[in-house]
Amino acid sequence: MASNVAVIIAGSTTPVITAYYDLVLICTYDYHDYDGDLEFGSIIRWSRNNTTVTEFDGYRVLPFFATSIGESWTVSIIPSDGIEYGDLVSSTNSVRIVDRDSDNDGHIDSLDAFPYNSTEWSDSDGDGVGDNSDHFPHDPSEFRDSDGDGLGDIADTDDDNDGIEDDEDDSDGDGVTDSIDVFPENPDEWSDTDMDGVGDNSDAFPTDRNESTDSDGDGVGDNSDDFPMDIGEFSDSDGDGVGDNSDYDPNDPLISIEGDLGREDGISEALSLENIPPRVVETALAEVQDGVITQVELGYEDDVLIYELLVVRDGAEFELEISADGSLIEMEYEEDEDYPIAGDEVGNGHSRVVSIIVAIVILVVLGKSLSGTWGD
Repeated sequence: MASNVAVIIAGSTTPVITAYYDLVLICTYDYHDYDGDLEFGSIIRWSRNNTTVTEFDGYRVLPFFATSIGESWTVSIIPSDGIEYGDLVSSTNSVRIVDRDSDNDGHIDSLDAFPYNSTEWSDSDGDGVGDNSDHFPHDPSEFRDSDGDGLGDIADTDDDNDGIEDDEDDSDGDGVTDSIDVFPENPDEWSDTDMDGVGDNSDAFPTDRNESTDSDGDGVGDNSDDFPMDIGEFSDSDGDGVGDNSDYDPNDPLISIEGDLGREDGISEALSLENIPPRVVETALAEVQDGVITQVELGYEDDVLIYELLVVRDGAEFELEISADGSLIEMEYEEDEDYPIAGDEVGNGHSRVVSIIVAIVILVVLGKSLSGTWGD
């Protein structure tokens, strides 16, 4: 059976009710089997606005390109041990896909004329100056009235009312007359090409109104940089908190192992124990009760990432191959009666099948033997 079925996002372990349109959704659940059989062949189904989307059947991770703003998504599980199927269980939460509000001003980015400026969100006259700062929000030819006389600075020949014509004024003494100085009171600035309120001399991106700083100097503005203080990273495509440059699989939030291991079968590389995904650890310790993981390597088989673990328990060694999503692929071990592996008490489902087949063969042979004896 399945329980605690929920939809989460990368970096979170609790169910969510909203998610940004550019994030992947992850299905999580607990699997239980009354006779100890391992999970095999469970069915995962995603639904959009209460309608099943079959093209993503079996996807534990729903890609971000599958969702759109305004949609609601749920996920359902039909658990299986490879022989029997349990009841369908739906997620406890429904996730609504929403737009981002990058500057947290209450206006979503798609409707915000200034998505990275929390003080502005509309520009009625389209002059590049937000309505909150524009003294003439409906006049694209004017945006400032320095002397408050009701006449825009562009039309006002003496916009500071000092009795000196603007074409001769240089209030900050920077050599640029006030009439063409965007920052007439700042001697260090006089132009603002992208009209973002930051002077070109201090603007790291003078032609991009959405960017003005680059804290780590990597050439990507802080507003667009997922890692604004890390010069080696700027993007996190799968939203798992690991930058694409060091993320082993930048499009899969469940895989973020550093280093390129190659995708050829048999190629493997040692991995530190603390980097083993939780699902892999859970599977290993469920298979070898009271065991201790002492070694792990990464490898590929048929283009599938495999964790090869060595688990020790009371002197016995167990070699397990587990996929990144926690599915057991193969296990080799020496039987230890004092410490049964998961399912031994009542028998593994696949072991029962083998036992039944053997029993049938014995009965058939015995039946023929007895038949021959009676016939004599």
